[in-house]
Amino acid sequence: LLVLAIFLPQIAHFSTDYLWFRELGYQAVFLKFTFAKFAVGFVVFLLVFLLTYCTLQVTTKYQPEVTVENDTVVNVPGKKAGKRLLALIPALILGLLAGWLSATALWQNILLFLNQTPAGVTDPVFQRDVSFYFFNLSLLETAYQLAFLFLSVIFLCNLLTTFYLQGFRKKTVKLMAKRIVYFAVAFLLLLIVGFQLQAAQLLYTQDGSVYGAGYTDLKVTLPMYYLASAACVLAAITLLVGMKKKSLKLAAIGPAVLVLVLVIGNIAAIGVQNFIVKPAEIAKEQPYIANNI
Repeated sequence: LLVLAIFLPQIAHFSTDYLWFRELGYQAVFLKFTFAKFAVGFVVFLLVFLLTYCTLQVTTKYQPEVTVENDTVVNVPGKKAGKRLLALIPALILGLLAGWLSATALWQNILLFLNQTPAGVTDPVFQRDVSFYFFNLSLLETAYQLAFLFLSVIFLCNLLTTFYLQGFRKKTVKLMAKRIVYFAVAFLLLLIVGFQLQAAQLLYTQDGSVYGAGYTDLKVTLPMYYLASAACVLAAITLLVGMKKKSLKLAAIGPAVLVLVLVIGNIAAIGVQNFIVKPAEIAKEQPYIANNI
């Protein structure tokens, strides 16, 4: 009865929409975008569910540490009940939420992506067909944001589950530190995608004298994004090698380089814009004004 009460309004809404589209002769269109929503939601549900469940399964396999006190008293922490449910329930909830969000946010962009047609015109900066910006960029940005959100929630679930099963002990902190490294590597690889998307978004910049990428964007900001992407790869490698060799200094090299690139790059962008571009803005921006036109 509870399931029926939850889904009955959705069934009624679906039936009403289908009958209306059929009456107009567009039931094929209705079924196409309905199938697209279902397919997107199901695929994302499956991916997020499996990723969450597998990581939580690894988390629940660790046994609490047996401690000895005063050489005579042995303290054996009690086992936590329902370990399988600790992996299954969060994975199921997060998977359903991810599927629903993705089906809502991505279905239209995916249909546009699958049915895109080249425009035959390329942008003057990256030499991409402009259809990329109409049909691909929005999809990639939404998918990136959702992936970052889901990965963050999965990490939080693993963190809470680890401390729930192991307790707040020194051993638990060391155990979680290894898990954090793996998640950090995943975040860094995802950041590479983010930097490339930000590079593409430079064509929509409104900070300069004209709409689009200007002198500072292409001379400073764009190289910064490329260097930051390379620094993400370096950071991922140094984190893994540092964890294996148990060297905090080695692990910190890559992330420090990434931070340095971003700080210097942003300061350089401000300096170039204020001290090089503004005093001779027409001359500096003239080639980029031509791109805008």
